[in-house]
Amino acid sequence: MEQDYKRVKVRLRMASGTIYVGRVYVEQRKRLTDVLNDERGFISMTEVEENENPRKIPFIAIQKTSVESVTIIPEP
Repeated sequence: MEQDYKRVKVRLRMASGTIYVGRVYVEQRKRLTDVLNDERGFISMTEVEENENPRKIPFIAIQKTSVESVTIIPEP
């Protein structure tokens, strides 16, 4: 799986005001926008931090229609 996908760190702001920071797996030959615009209703995220919650969430599925904005966080 690691060879077929790249991990993209993103910040999602929800319509509710909740902010999630985590990683989204994107196929090697695709872009994050392809994941956001495909037919699936949810975005799968791993290693997720929610607002000021100090505990990392290993996995969360976010409903796409509830997302207000998405920002890619560059990693070194």
